[in-house]
Amino acid sequence: MRIVVAVVGGIAVMCGCASTALGASVEDDVLAALQKFSTASETSDVDGQVAFYSEGWYRESGMTKADLRAYLQEEIDQDREKGTGFDLDQVEVVVDGDSATIDFALLRSPTGGGSFEFKMIKEPDGVWRCLSLSLSTRTDVSAENARSLRERIASDPGLPPFYGPTGVRGFSVV
Repeated sequence: MRIVVAVVGGIAVMCGCASTALGASVEDDVLAALQKFSTASETSDVDGQVAFYSEGWYRESGMTKADLRAYLQEEIDQDREKGTGFDLDQVEVVVDGDSATIDFALLRSPTGGGSFEFKMIKEPDGVWRCLSLSLSTRTDVSAENARSLRERIASDPGLPPFYGPTGVRGFSVV
C-alpha cells in the first residue's frame, strides 16, 4: 500500500490507512525516526545520529558509518555541530511497503541550511533507518525570498560599498 502524508504547520493530512500494532500510523513511525535523529543532532549525540543510518547506507564519496562517526565526533569536538536540527513542519512522507521517503526536511544550522530528502527503509528489527539522503528538489520559498532580497540590496547602486566578513556587499550604519 502506498500512503502519502503531508505535514503542514504540524497538521497531518493523510491519504490511505495503514497503522502499526500500537495504533500509531506507519508515517508517524517514519517521522519519529527522523525526529529522533534531529534531536540527536541538536544534542550532539553521536551514537544517536549514527544509529539513524542503515548498515546499507551509502554515500557517493565512499564514506562508511565508521567514517561518519569520526566526522561527527570531530565536528562536535571543534564546536561546529551546535544548534543543528531539522524543521519537520512541512515534510511530505510517502510510504510504500517497507520503504519510505521524507521530503522537504529543512536543516537549521548556524552555518547554513537547506532542504533534504531522506530515503528510509524498515529493517528486520522493525526500526526505520536512513538508506540515503540528498538535497530536496522542492523549492524552499523562504530561502528564495531571502536570496532575492540579499541580491537586491547587494546590487543597489545607491548604497555605499561595504564588504563584510563574508565579502557580501552591504551597508553600514554610522
